[in-house]
Amino acid sequence: MKKLLNVLLVFVMAFTLVACSSDEEVSTTGLSNDNENKEFTEYVDSLIDEVFDETDYSLNYFLSDKEKFGYSDDVLYEQSIPTFEDFKASQEHGDAVYEKIKGFKRDDLSEQQQLTYDVLLDAYEPVKDIPLEDLYYLTTNDLDYNHGAPGNIPFNFYFYTFRNEQDVKSYLNLLETTESYFGQLIAFEQVRQDKGFGMQPMHIAKTKEVVETYVSGDHSFLIDSFKTRIDEVDGISKKDKAAYIKKNEELVNGTLQTAYTNLATGLDNLQVKAVDEGMSQYANGKELFAKQIKDTTGMDIEEYRTYVNDMATHYLNEAQENYSNISFGSSVYTKLKDPNEVLEDLSKKTKDDFPAVRDLEYEMEIVPESMRKILGNTAAAYFVSPIDEVHTKERMILNGDFTGEDFSTIAHEGYPGHMYQKQYYKEQEQPLIRSLLDYSGYTEGWANYVQFFTTKYALKPEAAKANDLAERWQYCLILQADLEINYDGKTKEEMMDSLEIFGDIDEIYSTLAVSPGIFAEYYVGGQKFIDLYEKYDDVDAKKFHEAILKIGPAPFSVVEEYVEKALK
Repeated sequence: MKKLLNVLLVFVMAFTLVACSSDEEVSTTGLSNDNENKEFTEYVDSLIDEVFDETDYSLNYFLSDKEKFGYSDDVLYEQSIPTFEDFKASQEHGDAVYEKIKGFKRDDLSEQQQLTYDVLLDAYEPVKDIPLEDLYYLTTNDLDYNHGAPGNIPFNFYFYTFRNEQDVKSYLNLLETTESYFGQLIAFEQVRQDKGFGMQPMHIAKTKEVVETYVSGDHSFLIDSFKTRIDEVDGISKKDKAAYIKKNEELVNGTLQTAYTNLATGLDNLQVKAVDEGMSQYANGKELFAKQIKDTTGMDIEEYRTYVNDMATHYLNEAQENYSNISFGSSVYTKLKDPNEVLEDLSKKTKDDFPAVRDLEYEMEIVPESMRKILGNTAAAYFVSPIDEVHTKERMILNGDFTGEDFSTIAHEGYPGHMYQKQYYKEQEQPLIRSLLDYSGYTEGWANYVQFFTTKYALKPEAAKANDLAERWQYCLILQADLEINYDGKTKEEMMDSLEIFGDIDEIYSTLAVSPGIFAEYYVGGQKFIDLYEKYDDVDAKKFHEAILKIGPAPFSVVEEYVEKALK
């Protein structure tokens, strides 16, 4: 079964704006819903009721009205590691969903339902080539420095929404129990090490760096934001609000600080069995890497290898041809001095090339100084809004002061990237469950494609294009190295010549070895959309983009099929 999204910080910058307001009619998928099979619709709609455990604080981010979907509002949220029994039950549930969906006759469904059918069959397809226990230990790692708990918890807490007093109580419970949760993570990691699936020493070092950054940092953003959020909650007396504010401050400065301090000690005390090599060192590690690539790009591993090699050749030639146009600095992209002005400008310039969305309200927040060090190398991010609210304020952050070189980042995260993409999908009247399916090749690929397309809107488009081509060539080399490290099993010593171009060999090798396939969703996903754009170069850009966006998150096999149907 394809993994459902976790609590996401698909973070990015607060000035409230309303942009992209349009009188243009916004259509739904364009696929007919004549002869709708009501039994199929009811079953698919019911899937959202079974996704979350009632104690899972993902509910706070994904559903604004969880009671509507059968989730109690009286249960305190908790943080926990899924047991193998939990994991097995989840896989078995996914297998049952797959069989149920497969039981419907595709020809008896409407065109719109057939799209849902095709996506869900792919999403819930059982994993057959990796033993379940191996899959559990390979994929369950909340200590990961990049997507795991240590780095994400501060931002999950920062973006947590207070809709009522119960949300406040749950939030404080999460703070109180983080130390216990971190203890569970350390204990589980030792089990993973003993079974041969643990983190490499260099991975542990990266996680410890994240932890120590938090320990030594300024946490006032968690105190200040709590005051702002609780002030907006109705139904809580001033006296109780003051008490909650005091308790939050005590927990942030005391309990949470202790949790991170003890986590650093726990990481030091791990008995590490893994070595500083890539994914292939683990039992079924190569198979999992190949599966990840297949899920992300739609390609088998050798097809992927050829595709990436061809990309590298293509972008080397393109970069060389455009080398004289390469130029860096803010003046290449925009004269504007404010990220919100850039978003507003992009919303106007893209009007002829991208289909309209209804009123899009957003809040771009330049993060507080106290958050910047903890964010590290994260330049910006878009935070996914509740899937059951079509119109809500979208939130993003920018890490640091704005410069014109943030132009492509803002396009990627905001408009016409993630924020625009998510809003457009919400307006398509598609089943909610599809919003929770992890098709990162589609979502990140779209945002990466947007970076390519929006170079035309830069102040100096030739230079912006040349810069983009050079970047894509560099990432082709990284994609090749990723494959060699994590599938072919090459050591750092064997990769020295290949990685020398990047300067810090230790850093690039460790990044790829501990985060296998991390760049494929961006640069190969983006290339798949560029390929489609070039294939349909005789089609109006707005019509082409509309065909892609109406499909929504899906595997590329489905995207390509439905784009062809729409544009033939």
